[in-house]
Amino acid sequence: MVAFDPQSRRAARHPHQQQNIPNWERALSTGAGIILTGLGLHRGGPVGLVRIAVGSLLLARGGTGHC
Repeated sequence: MVAFDPQSRRAARHPHQQQNIPNWERALSTGAGIILTGLGLHRGGPVGLVRIAVGSLLLARGGTGHC
């Protein structure tokens, strides 16, 4: 369980240390996520869905700063 993980307790005590990727990488992930999501919406079909999924994961990574 995550609640008993020593790492999660440490992160809860030090919320400013939860980000584990640098800011330039967050910006790159966010930009790539926006592009991939847009391309996926434009294309549609199974390939578009894959692009939307990967783009969404990149957007989440860039938004949270946590890999």
